[in-house]
Amino acid sequence: MKLDPMRRTLSVANAAVGEGDAERAIARRKLEQTIGAAYLVAILAALVIGGVASFALQSVIASQDRVEQIYDAEFIEVERLRAGALQKSSQGRAYLLTGDPEMLEESYAARQAFEARLKALFARTEDPAERARLERITTAQKAHQEALARAFALHRAGGTHEDVGRVVGAEVIPKLGALEVAIGDYALFVDSRLEVARDSARLAATRASRLVVIVACGAVLLAAGLGVLLTRTMHRLYRAAEERLALFTREERARAEAEAARRDLAETVERLSQVNADLDAFAGRIAHDLRNLLTPIALVPARLRRAEGKEATERIATSLERSVTRANAVLEGLLAFSRSSRPDDTSQKASVREVVAQVAEELAQTATEVRAEVTVHVEDTRVACSPELLHVVVLNLLGNALKYIAGSNERRVSIHAARADGGFVELAVEDTGPGIPDGAKDRIFEPFYRVPGVRAPGTGIGLATVRRIVTAHEGRITCDSTLGRGTTFRVWIPCAAEPRSAVVRDDERAEAAGRDLGV
Repeated sequence: MKLDPMRRTLSVANAAVGEGDAERAIARRKLEQTIGAAYLVAILAALVIGGVASFALQSVIASQDRVEQIYDAEFIEVERLRAGALQKSSQGRAYLLTGDPEMLEESYAARQAFEARLKALFARTEDPAERARLERITTAQKAHQEALARAFALHRAGGTHEDVGRVVGAEVIPKLGALEVAIGDYALFVDSRLEVARDSARLAATRASRLVVIVACGAVLLAAGLGVLLTRTMHRLYRAAEERLALFTREERARAEAEAARRDLAETVERLSQVNADLDAFAGRIAHDLRNLLTPIALVPARLRRAEGKEATERIATSLERSVTRANAVLEGLLAFSRSSRPDDTSQKASVREVVAQVAEELAQTATEVRAEVTVHVEDTRVACSPELLHVVVLNLLGNALKYIAGSNERRVSIHAARADGGFVELAVEDTGPGIPDGAKDRIFEPFYRVPGVRAPGTGIGLATVRRIVTAHEGRITCDSTLGRGTTFRVWIPCAAEPRSAVVRDDERAEAAGRDLGV
């Protein structure tokens, strides 16, 4: 039963009637006493239900433990006794037939194990009926062992196989049968005890379930009575305070709006703090990258002064050109990120096949360096996006795939593009790289985010730039990744609208083709 709404109603009523109203104060105290009594009764009912359930559970557990104890301690041992008797007898007869001393030793070992189990059963039980059956097994075991010993003695004395066989048939086998009968009688006794224990466990479970049901029904009736009592008390108090509730409703609404505004402000501050932290980290990375790029450039004059010959000068020039290229790539990435949220002229179009071919050609050297196989399957489609921004999208996706695939055993990257439903072109870049952890999939599109533990060059704004470009063009991007198997990025960008003249020409060609076919 929920009492919180009642307490809120009480609080509103107290504020409405004021502290000086004696009648309202009496009603308030009466309601508080009723609520306190209801809490107390509910706690007592919960304790009673818990105690009854615990008692019932302990009873069921004790019965089940008794069943398991009988099964583990006696039933299994009976089967072991039966197997031990057969093993002892079979090993003894094998010795009589073959004369192999190892068979005799195994027969002695089986007899010792049999006697040890029998002794353990004696030490475990105090039931006279059970001990009597164990005594019977002991007597039968001794008789069988004596018959087997006589057969062994006759065999060692040089008796013929016929003489030994007569002793085995006349004494050993009948004694073994008597031993098996004694063990079987003990097994029936243990089985009857096990069945009695199972019946007791079932009876305990039935009683426990009935007891829990009875107590639960009583608790439900008690809760219903308390509910009726509290409802009547609350109804009287509500009628006394309902005239002033409207005033406090507005106050509650104002407080709720203020609290919502406070939460929104706190969330905004938290987001801004995160953005500032990301910006600090980003600035540190940019400064680090630019310092690494500018350091070789700063050393060029000194290296040129010491250079001897054209080859040394060429190497310095190549190193300088590479550093400038990397610095320019960093700046181009920053510029692309700053422009990505501003959609270009919607009338511009880009050929997906041409842009993908250009990017593949630009990154061919990178693919060769990491020994990656790049396959391209792109339909001749056009999207409503400028070639420059589409180039940024493809360059970032393919560049990331080649950058992170370097340490993989299997290095394949495939690019697919085709028309999709809803007037979109779907572009997919799939690789066999290391994959992305599940905890990082939701954050890889955030600006300046870097996957923890991954060391790779870059500013952390590539995927953020891609998403901003795609979103600005009313498209979407998804990421499917499995650790150790690879990652697939899919981008949907709206198709470019075809000129009306082209549509008319297509219709005319279709109509002419229909006439040629006699349609």
